[in-house]
Amino acid sequence: MAGDCPQRLSAALQWGIRLLAAHGVDSPRLDAELLLAHVLGVERPWLLIHGETELAPGELDAYSALIRRALDDEPVAYLLGERPFYDISLHVTPDVLIPRPESEHLLEQALAWEGAPRPGLRIIDVGTGSGALAIVLARHLPQARIHAVDLSPEALAVAQQNAHRLGVAGAIRFQQSDLLTAASGPWDLVVANLPYVDPLELPALQASVRRWEPRLALDGGPGGTAIIERLIDQLTDALGRPSLALLECDPRQAARLAERAGRALPKARVQVVQDLAGWDRIVRIELPAPSRPPVITQVWPVCTAEERARGLQAAVQVLARGGLVVFPTDTVYGVGCNLADSQALQALYAAKGRPANMPIPVLLSDAEEVHQVARAFPAAFWELAESYWPGGLTLILPALPSLDPVLTAGGSTVGVRLPDLPLARALIRAAGGALAVTSANRSGHPAAVTAQDALNELNGRVELLLAGEACRGGVASTVVNLSVSPPRLLRAGALSAAELRQILPDLDQ
Repeated sequence: MAGDCPQRLSAALQWGIRLLAAHGVDSPRLDAELLLAHVLGVERPWLLIHGETELAPGELDAYSALIRRALDDEPVAYLLGERPFYDISLHVTPDVLIPRPESEHLLEQALAWEGAPRPGLRIIDVGTGSGALAIVLARHLPQARIHAVDLSPEALAVAQQNAHRLGVAGAIRFQQSDLLTAASGPWDLVVANLPYVDPLELPALQASVRRWEPRLALDGGPGGTAIIERLIDQLTDALGRPSLALLECDPRQAARLAERAGRALPKARVQVVQDLAGWDRIVRIELPAPSRPPVITQVWPVCTAEERARGLQAAVQVLARGGLVVFPTDTVYGVGCNLADSQALQALYAAKGRPANMPIPVLLSDAEEVHQVARAFPAAFWELAESYWPGGLTLILPALPSLDPVLTAGGSTVGVRLPDLPLARALIRAAGGALAVTSANRSGHPAAVTAQDALNELNGRVELLLAGEACRGGVASTVVNLSVSPPRLLRAGALSAAELRQILPDLDQ
C-alpha cells in the first residue's frame, strides 16, 4: 500500500478513499467510511464531526488491515460481517451470497399479494442463503408458517443465526434440501433467489464476486437457468390454490423462464416484473383459487323426529365434503364446518366476511371432546364444565399445535363451548364431536335468531340450512380465559363474575 495510514481521523479517511478509488472500487468514500466507523464502533455521521481525533495504534492497525483486505477485493459486507437489507441488518459470511437491493423488490411483491394476510399462510424460501427473505416475511407476516431451505449446511447455519438474532427463530423451520425435494407442500407463497449465473460467464464476474462469494450461490447451471427451471418443474405439484411463486433471475433470462413456467403451469398467470431500475427481474407465477360451482342453499326443516334424522344425515354429508351448514343453537343460528379442513375454514371466513384475525370458536358435543382441540386443562376446567355446561360459557384453552392456524387466526389458544340444545349437540356428535361454529350472519350484521334470518344473511354462501324453531337470542355467552394465570374474564354474559368465583376465586376482570 502507498505509505502508512495517518493517525488523524480525517487524514486516515482520505488515505483509505484514495487507495480504494485507485483500485477501481465503485463507492470508495462510502466503503472507507463504513470500515473506519466499524473499527471505531461509531455511526458514519460521527466521523464527519470528529475529524481531528487521533486514532489509537490498535485502531490504525485494524483500519489498515481492513483497507488491505478491501484492496484484495474482499467485499465490504464480509469485512463488516453484516449487510443492511429491507428493514433489517443481516450477518453475512463468505458462506452466503450478499443480499442485493434487487431482492427487496421481490419482498415487496410478496407482501403486497392479496393472499398474504390470511392466517396459516404456508411460505417457503427456496435457497434461503443468509435467510434474508424468510426473516423479513416472518417479521411482517407473524401468522404465517414459514419454511426455509438451502443445499448448503453452512448457509443454513448463518440463516439460523440471523433468525435468532432478529427474534424470529421460532417462526421459521430451516431444512437442508435440494430445492423442494425434502420439503413437502402444498405452498401458498414460494420465494426464491436462486443461482442464475451461466458458468461460462463466471470468469467475467466482478473480482469481489468471483473470488469471494460462494460459487454454489452463483452457478445456475447450463445457461444460468437450469436450477430455476428445475424449481419451476417442481412447482407443478407443490403449489396450493390460490398461490404465488416469485423467482428472481437475470433480466436476460426472464422471458425464457416465463415461457417455461407458462408451459409447466398452464392454469397460472405468468408475468415478468421489472425491478426499480427497469430491468426484467422477477418471474411471477400466480395460481388462482379453484373455481367453485354456484352454491345453492338447501333448506331442511327439522321439526319432527323423522325430519331431524334425515336433516342430520344430510348435514353430516355436507360437512364431510368441506361444505358449510347452518343450524340452530341455544342462543342464535350458527354456521359451522369441519375444523380440520383448511379450505372449509377459509370458506367460512369468506361466507361471513369475517376478519382473518378473529379466531373461530369450537362447539363440542360433550365435554370430553375438548381433547380434540386443547392440550392443557386446569382443574377448574372440569369443575366449570360440570357446573355450567351445557350453557352460556365459553372457555379459552391452550390449543393443540396440530390445529389449523386458520381456525385459531394464528394464535395459540382455542375457545370451546357446549351448546344447550340437543339438536345442535346431536349434529356435532354425528360430525365427529367438535365443529368450528360462529354466528350465522355477515360480520357486523345482527345475529340470526330464526331460520329466515340466517337464510337472508347467508343464502348462496352455505350448502345447507337446518330450519328449526326460533332461537331464544338474548345474552351472549360469558367468556373466560383459562390459558392464563390467574384466569381472566374476557366478556361478561350469561354467567356473572360472582357465579364464576365460586369455582375461580382468583378470577381477574
